[in-house]
Amino acid sequence: MLTVSDLVVAYPNGRVAVDGVSLQVGAGETLGLVGESGSGKSTTARAIVGLAPVRSGAIAVDGVDVVGARGERARRLRQTVQLVFQNPLLSLNPRMTIGQTVREAVGCAPPSPGLVAAAEAERLLGLVGLPPGVSDRYPHQFSGGQLQRVALARALAVRPQLLILDEVTAALDVSIQATVLNLIRRLQRELGLALLYISHDLSVVRYMASSVAVMRAGAIVESGPTQALYDAPEHPYTQALLAAIPTLDRAVAS
Repeated sequence: MLTVSDLVVAYPNGRVAVDGVSLQVGAGETLGLVGESGSGKSTTARAIVGLAPVRSGAIAVDGVDVVGARGERARRLRQTVQLVFQNPLLSLNPRMTIGQTVREAVGCAPPSPGLVAAAEAERLLGLVGLPPGVSDRYPHQFSGGQLQRVALARALAVRPQLLILDEVTAALDVSIQATVLNLIRRLQRELGLALLYISHDLSVVRYMASSVAVMRAGAIVESGPTQALYDAPEHPYTQALLAAIPTLDRAVAS
């Protein structure tokens, strides 16, 4: 579904944020991308959807080059991949109701005349677990967990095959986090989605991902099946990340 090969992202000031990253996400699979803040995870995600400057390398979606795509072809390819951000409140227009927001996204995947778009928006909001009758509310009237559901509904409106989820539960409390994670897993099963799950929380990644890539200073330092990597990490950085995961024994000892 997604193949990233030797990706280099560099900004006009010369700063290289991502240096030679390669990764793959198969259809229906979940790849966890982990690392500390500033390691290049979010920049990699932005490059995949065309929001960061690619100096070199290749990004292919379903075998088709995204970096070289232009015009209508680029638009269709980018509908195939949708990015959901960490802070949904900042990614939603505060002057639009959530119904308007999702209807606008539905309209990007024609044919979607007005009444059809409205009905599809209601269906999507229900699919992510929001109750009927919330379409006319504005983003500031929702909790963080509800807003993340709205962001998911908007992303699903264009019928993507791959979702990139960038720290989508980082700002939520533990109970709400679990609910959103289970929702994402259910949507993946029902819709056959591939997921690139980005997080600094290795416990969450272990729950969500079948394979993991560990990023440090703009590069992948280790990757492999989740269970094998967690049981026997080879790179010292991966070992340090896993050693930092809180455990009950450690908490009691302290």
